[in-house]
Amino acid sequence: MDKHRTTIDTYDHCAQGFAEAFMDNDLYWASLDRFARELKPHGRLLDLGCGPGNNARYLLTRLPELRIAGVDLAPAMIEIARKEVPQGEFWVGDIRHLGPAGKPWDAILAAFCLPYLNKTEARDFIQNLGGHLTSGGHLYLSCMEGDGSGYETASFSDGHPIYVRYFAQAEVAAWLEEAGLRVTEIVRQEYPEPDGSITIDMIFLCTKGGQQ
Repeated sequence: MDKHRTTIDTYDHCAQGFAEAFMDNDLYWASLDRFARELKPHGRLLDLGCGPGNNARYLLTRLPELRIAGVDLAPAMIEIARKEVPQGEFWVGDIRHLGPAGKPWDAILAAFCLPYLNKTEARDFIQNLGGHLTSGGHLYLSCMEGDGSGYETASFSDGHPIYVRYFAQAEVAAWLEEAGLRVTEIVRQEYPEPDGSITIDMIFLCTKGGQQ
């Protein structure tokens, strides 16, 4: 079973359910507010693993002139994002293959796309981000804490599996440092799972370059 294909197919199938669960979910608004305070009002932001545009739509309530582009591998997610954020530019693409850096972005949002990569892919992905950011640009990166991986179902997935990997805070922080991305803050917060268990989300707010 191809874990990437299986996960993409699940998100394609459950795109509407995901949008309904997270489009107006305020769990991450506080950390997005912290991120938004660092951004240029008219800056360019790249939303990687953008899903249905939920984070992009929220950021535009804080910075209406922000110029946003988003990438996701699930076509159904991109279709919803284009409707929810008509002023943005969204396309189907693989975040593992961003290609050569063109005009750098003022900010990159990578909310919970890391969990669908293996460790080598995750490290390479983070290393690549630095080349796509302007000097002094900002990154929002989030994932779940842990040391395992495997197929899971989610509250929105209608019983369909997704492949998820968990990461240690220290390893992600080290990869960010290697990429020239200075971690300015790490937000740790609880995410209540449907079975009553708690997952720890880690949100890394970073700046490219600058003093430690």
